[in-house]
Amino acid sequence: MKHLLLLTYLIITSASFTQTYEVEQVELVATVQTINGINQKTEEFSPIAVGNILYFTSSRQYNKHNTGEKMDKNSYFNIFYGKIRNDEEGVIDIKDIKLLSNKLNTGSHTGPVSFSSTGDTLFFTRIVEIANGGERLYRAQLYSAIKKNNKWVKVRKLPFSTTESSYAHPAYDIIKNRLYFTSDRAGGKGDNDIYYSAFVNGEWGAPVNVETVNTENSEKFPFVIGGNIFYSSDREGGEGQMDIYYSSPEITDYPIKLDGLNSAYDDFGISILPDLSAGYYTSNRNGNDDIFYFTLERKITVTNQLAGSFTFRSLAGSASNLTVMLYDEDGKFMLEEKTDDNGYFIFDNIQLDSNFTVKLGNLPGEELTLDFYNADGGQNSSFILSEEGALKYKKLFYESGGIINFIPDDMKDFDKNTATLSGKLVLDDDPPNVALDNRTILLLDENEEVVSTGSTDDLGNFEFTDLDLDKEYYVQIPECSSDLVLYIYGSDNSIYTQLKCNAQDYFMYQRLKPDLSNNLIIIEQTAEDEFMLNSSEIVGRFAPVDEDKPAIKCMVRVYNEDGILLSSIQSDSLGNFRFNNLSSENTYKFTADSNEPLQLTLFNRYGKEIAKIQEEENSYFIFRPLGFQTEYDLSLMDDKVKFDLNLSEQYDAVIVYFNTNESQVLNKDMEKLNTLYKLMKRYPQLKLSISAYADATASDEYNFQLSQKRGDWVATHLEAKGIEKNRFTINAYGETKLIDPENDAINRRAELRIYQ
Repeated sequence: MKHLLLLTYLIITSASFTQTYEVEQVELVATVQTINGINQKTEEFSPIAVGNILYFTSSRQYNKHNTGEKMDKNSYFNIFYGKIRNDEEGVIDIKDIKLLSNKLNTGSHTGPVSFSSTGDTLFFTRIVEIANGGERLYRAQLYSAIKKNNKWVKVRKLPFSTTESSYAHPAYDIIKNRLYFTSDRAGGKGDNDIYYSAFVNGEWGAPVNVETVNTENSEKFPFVIGGNIFYSSDREGGEGQMDIYYSSPEITDYPIKLDGLNSAYDDFGISILPDLSAGYYTSNRNGNDDIFYFTLERKITVTNQLAGSFTFRSLAGSASNLTVMLYDEDGKFMLEEKTDDNGYFIFDNIQLDSNFTVKLGNLPGEELTLDFYNADGGQNSSFILSEEGALKYKKLFYESGGIINFIPDDMKDFDKNTATLSGKLVLDDDPPNVALDNRTILLLDENEEVVSTGSTDDLGNFEFTDLDLDKEYYVQIPECSSDLVLYIYGSDNSIYTQLKCNAQDYFMYQRLKPDLSNNLIIIEQTAEDEFMLNSSEIVGRFAPVDEDKPAIKCMVRVYNEDGILLSSIQSDSLGNFRFNNLSSENTYKFTADSNEPLQLTLFNRYGKEIAKIQEEENSYFIFRPLGFQTEYDLSLMDDKVKFDLNLSEQYDAVIVYFNTNESQVLNKDMEKLNTLYKLMKRYPQLKLSISAYADATASDEYNFQLSQKRGDWVATHLEAKGIEKNRFTINAYGETKLIDPENDAINRRAELRIYQ
């Protein structure tokens, strides 16, 4: 009789307890496509797309009034823009090209450029003349400008850009609020290095050298997207003069190549579309600086290896010459190997599938043990196969370090050589229909002897402290059911590891899925039902706004920020629901099927309130754990009011701050509220979303209540000036997400956003 061993195998990138594959190379392959209507005999370079508009720098002639055909200005570099039209697949046309602004043209070279995420703040390079006795010096400097009423105004030099050195090629990072640029300032590695300045609390910080990309040669023309830096360099080993390179924020042991763009000539000035599907860049391969369009594909070269061995449990000798067959999760035959004289076998270059079936074609009539090994030769899982074909669990994916390997580093005290296991039991069924309180948790040593006994609280939480990092521990739950799941948390209460109970009362590892917020991540997206790294369970309750109304049962749906449905679930009779495996740092939109006006309360793992959310635009209840971290987050840089609202575009988030333990907005921010009042008074169709936060200097409960008071204060202040109460949405977040744990002043905030 043939027997099957069902294996839920891991596909992850950075855990010490298993290595099922090794990444050899990540390659970004660009394919140059046709672009029409932009290149002339003049120089065109450094393109950047914002929506359907392509901005670029050029020395072409232009009409100073942007009308008619007569061209009367030329020779200097200036900033131009045109409309992007995709007439057919693979062909891009640039139409209606015009000078961006006469105000930015001062009779000197201007460009390249970068934009804030809203498109209303412009960063650009300008060449200025430096007085140096009788000598005429020219240096590049960085400037900003503000868009008001479709005009670029408030042109100012950025404070860190000094005439002692050159500063050029701005590139704004919408994720970290940084402006990257090129400079030859003293202290760099080469002739030109790439730096950044962080925009914090309304001020630009001192330039920081991006040491990971700079060399003894010149690095120029940075472009940053999702934390990934594209840039050009004339370093050794390139294909030509200036070549385009790419640097991932993740430290890797494998090379990351960018193919299809570089030539024997200068290639530079690259920009990538937000979805990383395509982009634009500059090359002088045709004699002039011309702009090219390309599509982008990511290719990964990996080596996969599954190694194991069979041994007899009760007989001497080795389990040699066994036929070992490997099937994928759909039952399709993949590979076949024979065990060697010692019972070992290896499958090379297997596919990245989640489940494998190992089948023995000539099983002896004795019990066998099947062990699997990692790339270092260490055992990482073990199975026992009996004559009857029963799979007996032994130490599935507990490597020599046991449960310690599943605990994040921030829960380990390496000075004391101890660790804390902070866990929670939940059920796969949502919402939970079985109480998980007072469940016994056993901690076993390497000899499977109980060394500690714990129990869960009302919500399934438990904790073991002072675990010796040098010892092996295993977790066992008496009468563990197959739908029971163990979450292991980090210090920020984000889920670090997920273990699933099997029929033998132990837990086995469930595969991790990467966080897809970085589109250049090296691992492919996996199935939707798999675990997401840095995820959390979202536990909430929908309740009537009118507290005298009875509780409701409703269908709850969760969407991502783009409005794509992720999951849905029926709440219980009290409106309680739970979603598993959502990211702990993403924005989510919730809806509830009910005719009653509702409010949404979210809870942490201990049942404490972490957010109270009201219904706002498009009937969504929007949970923003990181605040308004969208691509629209850099406000206009005005001396008095650091924002501008244009009814034809998406709006900025306006941030006001509070003193410690106070709910009234700081006096210096009152001007922002006054401007908001004038805007809402002028446009009655506008509404205001108020998201209030606190720092972490008091208890969770106190900070949550304080954030509610801060949101109420803003609404009450505007209501007293004549704005109707029904035009406000107040969301309280307490201390759920701190902008900077070391800077309480910027955590005491309210984020205000206009919507229609």
